[in-house]
Amino acid sequence: MVTLPDGETRSDDARVPHDATRPALRAEFLRELLVAPAGPLGRLEVVEESASTNGELARAVAQDPPAWPAPALLVAEHQGAGRGRLGRTWTTPPRAALLGSLLLRSDVPAETLSWLPLLAGLATVRALRATASVDAVVKWPNDVLVPDASGDPSGPLHGGLRKVAGILAEVLPDGAVVVASGST
Repeated sequence: MVTLPDGETRSDDARVPHDATRPALRAEFLRELLVAPAGPLGRLEVVEESASTNGELARAVAQDPPAWPAPALLVAEHQGAGRGRLGRTWTTPPRAALLGSLLLRSDVPAETLSWLPLLAGLATVRALRATASVDAVVKWPNDVLVPDASGDPSGPLHGGLRKVAGILAEVLPDGAVVVASGST
């Protein structure tokens, strides 16, 4: 059983085996690196399983806003019912992806927030290029693509590229924004 930040308890998904070759994320180590004063975050939570990190974080913020100082990050080892653009689902096996949602608060006009998924995609591309030397690109409006490692020029997508991340941004009732990235 796993207790999520919003207090909900869930059992592990027995249908999808954990990847025993990948270690669990080291939550305390990540907090030491990423939470203030050492890092930029106000809070970081790592959970074993989440239906949807965006949904879980939005509910947690609605229930107890002061407990989630922005920027705050919720990361999951496994996501069973993630949401993508246009209501599509996004699921991953345990420890097979990097899944997280970031709470942001900004003074920018609400009408400019529609650019946020594209900007988050560009930031993801820049991070992949800078840290892993991966020739990543953004596919409008919210997908991050990389060259298909199989070498097949037809690849899963046109041009020999495959999707490695999707970005989803949601504006909360109080004006904060939750930006999710699901990466495989």
